[in-house]
Amino acid sequence: MKSLPHHSLVSSNDPPQSNVKLGWILINKRWISSTQLESALANHLRCQKKLGEVLVEQQLISVEQLEQALREQFWRRNGYWIIQFKHRFLNP
Repeated sequence: MKSLPHHSLVSSNDPPQSNVKLGWILINKRWISSTQLESALANHLRCQKKLGEVLVEQQLISVEQLEQALREQFWRRNGYWIIQFKHRFLNP
């Protein structure tokens, strides 16, 4: 099987790398919906907990997903984020 890279490029909908938000990352990865984010943000403000804590407590994401998203946020904010490659496999 041959593997062709399929890369996700930065689009005009992407936030500036220094200002990337956790919610944007989670929606971009399709781990949560915008409706779920809005609900979690309301709870985050009301309970004065970190957004990630609220998302995990509501079982919208796993601890592992939170850790992965926070790593991505850190790398993006510090200018080290690179384009991710996804592979599609084709029959020869």
